[in-house]
Amino acid sequence: MVASYDSIENAMKQWNMSFASICSVAALLCGCSSTAGLEKVAIVRIKDRTFQLEVASEPSAHDRGLGGRDDIDQSGGMIFVFPDDQEQAFVMRDCAIPIDILYVDSDRHVVSGFAMQPEPPRARNERADDPGEDAAYNARLRAYPSGKPCRFVLELSGGTLERLGVRAGDRLDFDSNGLMRLKSDR
Repeated sequence: MVASYDSIENAMKQWNMSFASICSVAALLCGCSSTAGLEKVAIVRIKDRTFQLEVASEPSAHDRGLGGRDDIDQSGGMIFVFPDDQEQAFVMRDCAIPIDILYVDSDRHVVSGFAMQPEPPRARNERADDPGEDAAYNARLRAYPSGKPCRFVLELSGGTLERLGVRAGDRLDFDSNGLMRLKSDR
């Protein structure tokens, strides 16, 4: 059987469209991408919801977190990447809005989670640019400890954990290996 030029051309067009679709899906599933105007973003699936989380893989980003934000998108937030599984404790530093936090181990299982509430704002004698005053501010903040070793920490908009019914032991879906490569590339 001999195929006509038109049928070969149509087959090639369909294959190219299918290949482009596969590449697009693969890029989303790989977990990490760089987008214009944003830092690296990780795609994380929790229960039946997909989140696009900013990646915090460096100590300066770990310290800043989502502090200073007025709003967190319902499908946004931040994922913190640490080099090893270790116990962590987060605080609500300079956060004016509720934030839910999930501690997640290297196997992507939820270790623990908290609904963190805003702390009273800094007093006049708790300036961030004065190391002594900043230390006093940090000392009064409530710590939310993981209780067990974790490799990743997720900060999400307040109320997310309750809405989705997230519990310790739940497994999240994201490219943990890709996130660890980001950490080691720096």
